Amino acid sequence: MNRRRNGARDLHRTPSPEPSPGGSGSRVGCSSTFWNVTVRAVTPLSTNAKAHPFKPVVAILLLFWLAFAPIAFPASVKATLDRETLALGDTAVLKVTVEGGSESDVPRIPEVDGLRFAKSGSGVSLTFQNRRQSVIAETVYSVTPSKIGNYSIGPISVVIAKQRYQAAPLTLSVMAANDPKAARNDGLDQAAFLRLVVPERDVYVGESFVVEIHLYAVGGRLQQAPQLSADGFTIGKLQDGGQQAGIRINNRMYTRARFLQTVTAARTGDLALTAANCILDIPVQRRDGGSSPFDDIFNLRENRRFTLASEPSTLRVLPLPSQGMPQGFSGAVGEFELAMTANPTNLNAGDPITVRIDVQGRGNFDSVQIPEQPAWRGFRLYPPTSEVESQDPSGIVGKKRFEQIVTPESADLTALPSFVFSYFHPESKAYKTLRAPAIPLHVAAGAAAPTLPAPEGTQAPGGTKKLDLAPLKPHLGTVVITPAPWVGQPWFLALTIAPPFLWLAVLGRRTWRERRAADQESLRRADLEKRITKGLAALNSLARQTSTEEFFATLFRTLQEAVALRNGQAPASITEGSLDIQSVQAGIPPESIDALHRLFQACNQARYARVAKAADLESLATEAHAVCIHLKPPA
Repeated sequence: MNRRRNGARDLHRTPSPEPSPGGSGSRVGCSSTFWNVTVRAVTPLSTNAKAHPFKPVVAILLLFWLAFAPIAFPASVKATLDRETLALGDTAVLKVTVEGGSESDVPRIPEVDGLRFAKSGSGVSLTFQNRRQSVIAETVYSVTPSKIGNYSIGPISVVIAKQRYQAAPLTLSVMAANDPKAARNDGLDQAAFLRLVVPERDVYVGESFVVEIHLYAVGGRLQQAPQLSADGFTIGKLQDGGQQAGIRINNRMYTRARFLQTVTAARTGDLALTAANCILDIPVQRRDGGSSPFDDIFNLRENRRFTLASEPSTLRVLPLPSQGMPQGFSGAVGEFELAMTANPTNLNAGDPITVRIDVQGRGNFDSVQIPEQPAWRGFRLYPPTSEVESQDPSGIVGKKRFEQIVTPESADLTALPSFVFSYFHPESKAYKTLRAPAIPLHVAAGAAAPTLPAPEGTQAPGGTKKLDLAPLKPHLGTVVITPAPWVGQPWFLALTIAPPFLWLAVLGRRTWRERRAADQESLRRADLEKRITKGLAALNSLARQTSTEEFFATLFRTLQEAVALRNGQAPASITEGSLDIQSVQAGIPPESIDALHRLFQACNQARYARVAKAADLESLATEAHAVCIHLKPPA
């Protein structure tokens, strides 16, 4: 029994012991990164013992295994950048290759201030060469800089079989976006750019004008519209101006997208305007050199991200001239027309007249106000109301209507005097004054308070009569018992109390409905929290059951609900493409955003490779738990 036990094959996952010199038996061991096999062939304890019948067979199998068993390469890690010089707004590709490890051995990328790392893909390959096996795991990251400078990336490390391996540090130089030293020379350096179109003349304080932002691109998908940076200006809402294809610039065809934005000068001086933070993704050839007709169908093409900015444009903002400024000028800048109506025109003194004043044209309607009218003496004026009717998306062309109540104080007034309005015209650099014609009025005297006629019978001092006192009646008449008044009747008291109770009931029901409507948001958040908790619990169960398809579907839905709970949007609107903008607006930490990118990318990759290990699924479930805890809104 002892010999049979000593001659058995021992398979385990610990490193094989070294051959012991001078022992009673000989040990032969072969170690690999993924498994260790130790084969022991032990000789009899004494030369007189009987030889084992299977000893020749064991020896032949041992020699066969030694001849054909694969030998693993030693573990190593290597990191490379697709380029060492990068333009601000462009993206570099970092590839980390781990040889002798497994897919679960994830490299650790150190944090670098000014650089953002996002995992964009991974792959594993197994090769055999001269009885040596090699397991190679490649992980690809996109590197996006946020400022100009020289950066050192690394050392990048990975732990394999409880031993740490490191790759040599990498250097990356980030230059200005228009620096020719940072050009890739791959045909896409001028694939997209921004131009800013501003007025070619000087502008004035309070003047409103439209700035056009032109995006020229050979194609791609717009991830973020350009944002206008203008210190000293008031910026309006960004408007879509449409697209135009087939524009040739420098022997290349572009599609131009126009964006319109209203700008109002707020102070004087030489002020700069710049369009920046425009993010555009353009598909490029895959870096592995391969391509197929299905790349566009299944979205397998790689994208090059452009963060665009225009050249700054400087505008000189002048103050409004003091020479020639009319009296009563209220600050209106633009080109306007004036109209006035009044109703009624036949009235008594003290009756109200509704005066409507329409200022129509092009300009800054926020600066259009009703000036004082010195000629409107004899009228009592009440505060006016106003509304603006825009006739174009920019809000520059339109009409502003004022309504004012005035009352004539005497019947001597025969007309509502002319209305005077002054504005500054930037094109002619001069002030202009508009006058609405006077409106005739017919004002009658107001009715006087009625006077009581003097009673007859007495003479007041000064010749007027006084009223004599009536004599007392000697007989009071017949006493009549009158019925109790309604106020004392029970039915009248009931009718008096019923309306307040009815009003309180209606008010309580209305308050309850309003409170219920206000609690809809709380109910929605509570429902999202319940669904997130249920989804996280289901992830652990699905990971243990290795239900890959249902696991990733539950993971994707749970992540959408967790982000929607944080930023208050609908879960269906949460995608990886809109994750950065929505997350920054919701105040999500950068490390949570990176974790969300990794989890969303894992869900997208699972559509094409649905086989996963239970350990990998449990790792993703654990990471999803941590992310959902960080995404929970503060109480």
